[in-house]
Amino acid sequence: MPVMDGFAATLVIRASPQPNLPVIALTADSMQTDRHRCIAAGMSDYLSKPTDLEHLADMIAKWLPAPSAKAEQQIVPCARDESAGAISDESATPTFNERDLLRRLNGDRRLARIVLQRFLRDAPAQLSDLHKRLGEQDAEGAGSQAHSLKGSAATVAAEGLRVILEQMELAARAGQWDPCRQLLPRALEEFQSFKSALERSQQLR
Repeated sequence: MPVMDGFAATLVIRASPQPNLPVIALTADSMQTDRHRCIAAGMSDYLSKPTDLEHLADMIAKWLPAPSAKAEQQIVPCARDESAGAISDESATPTFNERDLLRRLNGDRRLARIVLQRFLRDAPAQLSDLHKRLGEQDAEGAGSQAHSLKGSAATVAAEGLRVILEQMELAARAGQWDPCRQLLPRALEEFQSFKSALERSQQLR
């Protein structure tokens, strides 16, 4: 996040005139200790990436007042597309899990296209920044950038890239630069494979 992270933002909200505003953590980390850290910081609840619209809707319903009858009449559910297939081989970490992406977006192909286009637009700059921070041996900066990009990869179901970035995040935070230098070319190659997988799919058409 620019300027401040979620923990700092939560402190500001809790000290504001609306201290009871619900704050939901959405993070690429899924360990129980991460949930405890979020709750201890004053957040209301916690979701790990990648999440789906059903889980997000449940969380919103849990923390926000029920809508009025008039508002409920204006809600139009998204149609599910059960015919979507995965663009991948049979490995445990496919390059692009199209089926999982559409499942989490309730089959909304237009929304999937928007999310994918933004990822393709932003990821090259993030990878370049990660390269720069690794060259500077900036453990905190490289770890944070790998973490952020890992979350974005999880959101667009770039499974292979997410796995590599998770390894890079752990190695960078531990100051293990040799593994990071070995993983970076793999991340760049996997990103290109992801773009190729999208070109073979129907998501950007």
